[in-house]
Amino acid sequence: MLELDGLTRRYGDRVALDGLSFTVQRGQMLGFVGPNGAGKTTAMRIVLGVLAPDAGEVRFDGAPLDPTTREQAHEATGRWLERLEVACRAGDRVEQLSLGNQQRVMVATAALMAVAARVYANAILRTGSSVKLREALAGSGS
Repeated sequence: MLELDGLTRRYGDRVALDGLSFTVQRGQMLGFVGPNGAGKTTAMRIVLGVLAPDAGEVRFDGAPLDPTTREQAHEATGRWLERLEVACRAGDRVEQLSLGNQQRVMVATAALMAVAARVYANAILRTGSSVKLREALAGSGS
C-alpha cells in the first residue's frame, strides 16, 4: 500500500502541493488528473524520490520511503535490466525503444511492482513521457 500523507511542496511563494493525502491499495490502479500546475508532477517526483517534500511523508506498506529504500529499488532495477538484456538502453527514453524492448521493460516493471509497487510505473512507461528508462523503472519497485 502506498500512502501520501500531508505532502506539501513550495517553490518560493508558489504552493505546488498543499497537504496532499491519499492511499493506493495493492492491486489498485489510480489515475492522476488535473490542469497544468495542479501539482501532479511534483507529487510523483516526491514519490519517486526526485524531490523532497517541505512537509508530509510517503510510506510504502507503512514504512517511510527513504534513501535506503530508493537505493534498493535502484539496485533491483539494474538487476532486471540486466536479466532482460536492456541494460545497455537504460539511459534511453522509453518511446525510443523498439516494441520488443518496450515489452521487456513492461515485464521488468511488472516484476518490480510485484515485489514492492510504486504507483504509476505503467502510466509513465506507456505515456511516451521523457522520463528515462532507468528513472521510470527505479520508481516502480525494488
